[in-house]
Amino acid sequence: KQALDDRLAFVGTSGSGKTYAAGTAVERLLADGAKVVVIDPLDVWWGLRLKADGVSPAFPVVIFGGAHGDIPVTENAGALLGEAVAAMAESCVVSLGGMPTKAAERRFMLAFLEKLYRRASGEPMHLVFDEADLWAPQKSSEPQLQSLMENIVRRGRVKGFIPWLITQRPAV
Repeated sequence: KQALDDRLAFVGTSGSGKTYAAGTAVERLLADGAKVVVIDPLDVWWGLRLKADGVSPAFPVVIFGGAHGDIPVTENAGALLGEAVAAMAESCVVSLGGMPTKAAERRFMLAFLEKLYRRASGEPMHLVFDEADLWAPQKSSEPQLQSLMENIVRRGRVKGFIPWLITQRPAV
């Protein structure tokens, strides 16, 4: 239980169970009342709302964007959503599944993370980055985003961030 309140990385090949393992750990956090923010580029984390039977409710997470979202998200909503997520007590999933392009995803994430980082109160917030290499690639076309990710992972503890990275590319 104590290990879940530290920086973690879930690393493995495609289909090896990284997201499943992280999801199981996130469920433990949610059951304990922790604030969790999941960045979901694949639109798969909405399942946190349902129990294993696929019907019964599980956790009351707010879902922004994606096919199962409570509120739609556009590429221009990053700053607004970052500010809202920093201020709210509820856990949420930020799904990027509906973004039109990879460039739109990066623009959204840059604005979202900048505002989230600036507005963070210092209260603990588990920040789960699925496919983390999208936001911090080895060679970035978006150095500001890469730098911001580095700040969150290396120095974000003082802001309350507890980052978890899920990736197939550990060298990244």
